[in-house]
This record gives sequence, C-alpha cells and structure tokens, in this order.
Amino acid sequence: MSIRPENRKYYGKAWRKVRDAIVHRRRHKCEICHLGPPDTPPLTVHHRDRDPTNNDPANLLVCCPRHHFQQETLINAGHQYPGQLEISWPYSRARASPPNTATQ
Repeated sequence: MSIRPENRKYYGKAWRKVRDAIVHRRRHKCEICHLGPPDTPPLTVHHRDRDPTNNDPANLLVCCPRHHFQQETLINAGHQYPGQLEISWPYSRARASPPNTATQ
C-alpha cells in the first residue's frame, strides 16, 4: 500500500519501530490468511481506524499486501467492519476444507 502524501510524516523511524514490534509480536504472519515470508511479499500493518497516529496494538492488523489492499478497499466501499474481514474459501488457506455446499 502506498502512503497518502498527507500522512507521510507519521511513517518515520518511530513508526518502523512500532511496525517491527507488532509484526514480531504477531509471529510474522498475516492475521487473515496466516501466511508469512517466504510465502508472501513483506508484511504490512493496517490501521483499522485509518488513523496513522493511533498505534494502539488493538488498532493494528498485520497482513500481507493482498489483504491490506482488501481492507482498504472494504473501508473505501463503506463496509461497517473495517479490520474485521472474514475471508472465506477458496481465498484463504486458513480454512482446511471448503464449506458444505451440498443441498438436501
């Protein structure tokens, strides 16, 4: 994700320290698909409330670039649960088997 020009001032050395700590604390895995390097490009950290000054760990979501983009897209589309995306099969490797689609 590219950083908006008006927010660049919030992403200096202090942010990199916060980002590195939260990625380490969350075990270097995307919190949505549970993949991490080397299976994904470098992980990113998403601000659930989109406020770059709110670095409370509860507001930060570690995710792969694909899911970070998906979170931003949902927020821009006006979904009511930013940061709470439920990924369903086949898009998530976290679910072991497909949902039961058999009809009775």
